[in-house]
Amino acid sequence: MPEVHMQIPLLRGGFALVSSCDFERVLKVCKWYEKPGRRTSYAMGYIGNRNKFSTKLLHGSVYMHHFILGSNDMCDHDNRNGLHNFRENLTKTTYVLNARNRLGANLNSSTGIRGVRIYGEKFIAQININGRNKHIGVFLTLTEADEARKKAEEILWKQKSSYLNQ
Repeated sequence: MPEVHMQIPLLRGGFALVSSCDFERVLKVCKWYEKPGRRTSYAMGYIGNRNKFSTKLLHGSVYMHHFILGSNDMCDHDNRNGLHNFRENLTKTTYVLNARNRLGANLNSSTGIRGVRIYGEKFIAQININGRNKHIGVFLTLTEADEARKKAEEILWKQKSSYLNQ
């Protein structure tokens, strides 16, 4: 049976979703607000040092997903929606794996396709592996370069590129 998701109201309208097992704790700890990011929005709250709902002394702004997981470790929202903070959508991860899961190309991309850049009249496809750019090839069309990049993601990242590069 699928888990029930509960709505946490946010200041100035809107809501965040949490697992039913976290609902009471998240609702009582503080007032939450929406913080816009580059690609999604996140639920944030301010926790004062007189927090009677936690055994730890907390103070300052906190992301809702960090509060739920009880950690400031890197966290990935599997469906890429920062307001969906239910447990099955949150995964502890590394910076590298989290960056792979983001949608699309960099904001300054010349082609609009991640890992593909213009080279004169042609296109170069590349992929980052362990902090180093790996050259995939030079292609006559943008479509060929994009297909080669997606194939390299499947092989080198061992993940479905259709999920990563939509």
